[in-house]
Amino acid sequence: MSRFLPLGVFVGFLLLLPLQTFAQQPVVFSDIAGTNARTAVEFLHDKKIVEGFADGSFLPDKSITRAEFLKIVLKSKSDIAADCDAKKTFTDVTGEDWFFPFVCAAVNSDIIQGYADDTFRPHDNINFRDAAKIVAKVNELVITDKNTADWSAPFTDAIKRERVLPGSISDSAALLTRGEMAQMVWGISTGNEVTNDSLGELPRIASCDELGAQLHKFEQRNANGGRPAFGRAGEMIVDDMAMDRAETEILPTLSAESDKAADDFSGTNVQEEGVDEADIVKNDGSHIFLVKNNTLRIIRAYPADQLRQEAIITLSDSQITPQELFLDNNTLTVIGSHQQAWENPGKPVPMMEDFAPSDRMIMPPYWSQPQQTTVIVYDITDRANPKKLRSVTIDGSYLSARRIDETVFVATSRYNQIYGLPQPFDPEPFLPMMEDSAFVDMPTKIGCADFRYVPNFSSNSTLIVTGIPTNNLGKQAFREVVLGAGESVYASLKNMFVTHTTWGENFLDNGTDSGWFNEEQTEVYRFALAPDSVTFTGKTEARGRVLNQFAMSEFDVYFRIATQAGDAWGNNLSETLVTIFDKDLKQTGVIDKIAPGENIKSARFIGNRAFLVTFKTVDPLFVIDLSPTNPTILGKLKIPGWSDYLHPWDENHLIGFGKEVDESIDADKVHSDSAVYYTAVLGMKIAIFDISDVANPKEIHKQIIGNRGTTSEVLTNHKALLVDTEKGIIGFPITITENKNGKVGSDADIQTTFAGAQVYDVSLADGFSLRGEVSHYEDDGIYQKSGEYFYGDPDLNIQRIIYIGENFYSISPNIIKALNWQNLGVLKTLMLDKRTCEQIGTENECSSRSDCTAVFQTFEECRRNFGEEVVCEGEPQFARCEAAK
Repeated sequence: MSRFLPLGVFVGFLLLLPLQTFAQQPVVFSDIAGTNARTAVEFLHDKKIVEGFADGSFLPDKSITRAEFLKIVLKSKSDIAADCDAKKTFTDVTGEDWFFPFVCAAVNSDIIQGYADDTFRPHDNINFRDAAKIVAKVNELVITDKNTADWSAPFTDAIKRERVLPGSISDSAALLTRGEMAQMVWGISTGNEVTNDSLGELPRIASCDELGAQLHKFEQRNANGGRPAFGRAGEMIVDDMAMDRAETEILPTLSAESDKAADDFSGTNVQEEGVDEADIVKNDGSHIFLVKNNTLRIIRAYPADQLRQEAIITLSDSQITPQELFLDNNTLTVIGSHQQAWENPGKPVPMMEDFAPSDRMIMPPYWSQPQQTTVIVYDITDRANPKKLRSVTIDGSYLSARRIDETVFVATSRYNQIYGLPQPFDPEPFLPMMEDSAFVDMPTKIGCADFRYVPNFSSNSTLIVTGIPTNNLGKQAFREVVLGAGESVYASLKNMFVTHTTWGENFLDNGTDSGWFNEEQTEVYRFALAPDSVTFTGKTEARGRVLNQFAMSEFDVYFRIATQAGDAWGNNLSETLVTIFDKDLKQTGVIDKIAPGENIKSARFIGNRAFLVTFKTVDPLFVIDLSPTNPTILGKLKIPGWSDYLHPWDENHLIGFGKEVDESIDADKVHSDSAVYYTAVLGMKIAIFDISDVANPKEIHKQIIGNRGTTSEVLTNHKALLVDTEKGIIGFPITITENKNGKVGSDADIQTTFAGAQVYDVSLADGFSLRGEVSHYEDDGIYQKSGEYFYGDPDLNIQRIIYIGENFYSISPNIIKALNWQNLGVLKTLMLDKRTCEQIGTENECSSRSDCTAVFQTFEECRRNFGEEVVCEGEPQFARCEAAK
């Protein structure tokens, strides 16, 4: 079934996409819905291992006989033949009995011995200890402590060790139910652990043997999916001295003056006060620190007339790509991705079927590179001469980071590719590495016993949260390791929460459509953060998928999360939920069915209130009371458009950043009441919401910028927003498109007209007033060539706008401009790297060198547009450049 998508379609196209929906799942038996055994029973039924009764029931709470149990366990293990030529096995089992072939096969395989009186007692109900012995022997589980006084202990211990013991069993002599039987057999057959409660502390891996067992279970769970697993064709080459040898520091030709700093300057827009977030740009009131390609730049910015580059740190030779920064007084912390090469095996990796089972090895795919994250700490007391203090390299791709006081916490996720587990298990290629240059004598491999794991983990990734003391070389970096993946990250002053999306079944009460639905769920892992430790303290699950970090919050002892379940355009109608958990991560309250059929667009938690924006054809802003046991909707506001990001202005007002929508535009082209045509999505919208009356929130001011296609990084990245409530200003990068022919809808002639940054004055009485704007493009012709879609020059696209003292500064990868406070007039321009006239022309889409004179007629014009450091050497075709030189 196809639906019109109201958002995110390319201009000029209306996409009709078939969306996968997850309808109600039929229950195989009438009496297993809502039971812990449902998944297990349905799996065994699908495999033709169990059958129900004539009335359509399974009777999961009914005891099961010894003969029935033996038959089911043998059928789950297809390599044990259920036939026998003998006419007699026990005195109470004959060849005419339906269970005779199974009993005979079990006797021949030394699985059962019977009782001392030569009976098997097939019609007696089986207890757990006898069942444990059969399961352990059929599946050849490792049996220990055979000389124990309790003959059953080795078998029941084996079941516990495999973690397939149903939580309802507490006594080995207790009779086994049919549901408990199904759970045990399902767990052993599929590699799943039997868990009846998703809350609480994750188990810890006890040894490398147990690590291998857990990975073997993962292989079992994914055997039918053909998914690759982890392996080794060549060992990873780790050069302990690579960073120290490869990194170079280029010092300025001008000596640094005493650090004069402004008393007032802007910082990174963060979610929680006291929890700093890494960004591509930081400043301290005197200098700007930014990431540019494979380098870090340190720029003298204050006073504005001294704007110049003071130091360049080049990381390219060490294969580190810096991504984000932290700044703490005289300490600069850089987080980067580190590409570490594998040893080339010299030929493509063979497919799995090319290996004999005994030859399967841990190996990466051809040309694969391990994912690593490197954190480097610098002493920048002398801004012009930074000194490296320490570097920490952690396996895994970078997810996110936070700084609390002098400790930086980094979350990484290491994907492990699997091609078959060797026997015996070799843990070395699987174990993640962590190197701390301040402790070169410490082991670099993380040990098997350092792992925690999520039962029945669906991803073979490794989630690592690392703490790095940035101002104390005497304290070693520390970490916590979990088998499982990570995606979104939220942190309070006390805890870091990392989410991972999985799939599961939930029973939904939808009236006549009530039933079990397969839908997304969010696993949440909590890590306690301390100056010298990070500790995994528990996990929980919330129904639905989380939007981003702003859909999570910790307040007092409660964790709150907003999620979306279902599909806004599918059969399983979407809904937004807010779920509340206590300090033990046990659910205390939930409010569901918020905005059925709509998509969640933004969320913000402020104290004991939540503010949610959803969208389908209009924009409801919900105000929600977060009473731990009874969250309720207090009020809502429906207006055109939506907000992608909500920012608290004061205790009674929010500012929303999003898009305006006029649903009447091209409404005749939409074949659904629940969608709008793409041409109905108009310009960028900033709005002020009055939430003082929680029952009646109001939009008191709004500003629409440009037309369809206008966009800003602030819509997807809150760190791109400059905001100061005391000064009453906001600023952000923006690309503006306008309607040039005055028409609406699909006939509109949309043209890019501006790319740069804007600053607005904000007044609760008067709304928004544009103070000024700045662009790093001086030639408007570049917009004409781009039409509606503007990509421009990556070196010149403004990424951040900040203020230091009495000046604004616009920052792109290659240009920084000092700007007048009143109107953003340019005071001084700094180009970070020299650009030739040929580069300038080519990047302005000149077809040849001679065409470049049409873009810049004189060398002086080059200088005005791109700074005084433009060079023309090697460009004799540019006669005017040569003459000017």
